[in-house]
Amino acid sequence: MPVEFHIADERDAADAFQGGRRQELFLTLLADVEHDLRGYVLALVGNRDDARDVFQEVCVTLWRKFDEFEFGTDFRRWANAIAFHSARSYWRDRGRRREQALSEHALAKLNTVHAAAAELLEIRRRLLQECIGSLGSSDRRLVHAMYFEAESAGDAAERLNVSLQTLYKRLSRLRHRLATCVRRKMA
Repeated sequence: MPVEFHIADERDAADAFQGGRRQELFLTLLADVEHDLRGYVLALVGNRDDARDVFQEVCVTLWRKFDEFEFGTDFRRWANAIAFHSARSYWRDRGRRREQALSEHALAKLNTVHAAAAELLEIRRRLLQECIGSLGSSDRRLVHAMYFEAESAGDAAERLNVSLQTLYKRLSRLRHRLATCVRRKMA
């Protein structure tokens, strides 16, 4: 069931935590980072089945240590730190069992590469949002409907009273325009 709780600012988060809505706050924060956190754990562990187990351990640890999370800091970074320590424990346990294990050095390198890639992706996301904001209102609404609300192309074409082919051409031009905008801002 999706969480219907939104955090407007740090004060809302602190109020929610103090007001007995701790679980809602935690689930909201976790939902915001879950996809990226799963990918991070998989990158560190390398095996999909084991990564699922490690991810579950990470979630339990996040919940257990949630009182230690400082509001106003980056929940994603805090969760990634816990995931890194869980992955390190995973590899250490494998080494003790004389199974193939990843060295601390290799794990630290994976962490560094992942952090750099995540930072670059976040920069690109912010720039994309700026570029979308610079579009005209009808183009901005179309991009939002197609990519953020997942409206079907058929429904969008019908709503705009255009053919599907015309819609696809328009979307193609918009994607190209946005990609060019992001590349220009990155330069």
